[in-house]
Amino acid sequence: MKRTSQLFTTLLLIIFGVTYADDTIPHQITWKTQQADAKQEIADHFLRARKILQSLVKDHPAVMQQFDSFSKSVQQIYVAGEGLVSSDVHRIIDATIFASAQHRKQTRKDTTQTPYVIHPIGVAESLVNLGHVRDPDVIIGALLHDTVEDTETTFEMLKSLFGSRVEGFVREVTDDKSLLQADRKRLQVEHASHKSAGAAQIKLADKLYNMTNVATNPPPDWDKARQDAYIEWGKQVTDHLPWVNAPLKNAIDTVVKNYQTKKTTQ
Repeated sequence: MKRTSQLFTTLLLIIFGVTYADDTIPHQITWKTQQADAKQEIADHFLRARKILQSLVKDHPAVMQQFDSFSKSVQQIYVAGEGLVSSDVHRIIDATIFASAQHRKQTRKDTTQTPYVIHPIGVAESLVNLGHVRDPDVIIGALLHDTVEDTETTFEMLKSLFGSRVEGFVREVTDDKSLLQADRKRLQVEHASHKSAGAAQIKLADKLYNMTNVATNPPPDWDKARQDAYIEWGKQVTDHLPWVNAPLKNAIDTVVKNYQTKKTTQ
């Protein structure tokens, strides 16, 4: 009877989240239960985000695959205790949903006109997996990096929803669309060395994604000269950025090297 009573008491402690200071066993069990609950809440949140994205992109296979890969990576980092707490993960999921909604009317310039949101999700995943970035604000900044430049999102909106630090990163990597494209591209090179570490890492991951696309799957209306010019410009921008993430920069250098090698053999 005593053992049954202890088990019942422990169960009540778990249900109501109550612990005794002089009894470590119920505390440990409660903590583990809370951890399991937090993990499940994250999984459920990602599932809701997936359903929203699925609807917005009409279940586009490449986009869904990119989202699934990103969500798996973030959840693995959380479970492993590698720098993201549950509140960070929920903010990342919210930013993914926000980016998906804001970019819903846009497509990439590839041959299949892939829904645009594949890009910011891919940039965020590169930061996480290749760049080993664990700063949630940098990851969120990557997810939102094109929202002000390409949608009706405002900096004030980002600051209100995701905080001043995220808003600052997005502001640093946003071009002034009132300028001519040639001027915008020139300014990206000139301003690169002044970027904060967070913004520089977002810019590296962004350029890696775009340069890889241009090198392997360029827009159908781009001729060779335009591809060459983009790769060279991307290299100039990233060469001027602060040295903040060796894996990302090395990956860009590899893209450039492979592209140039391919040119000489054609």
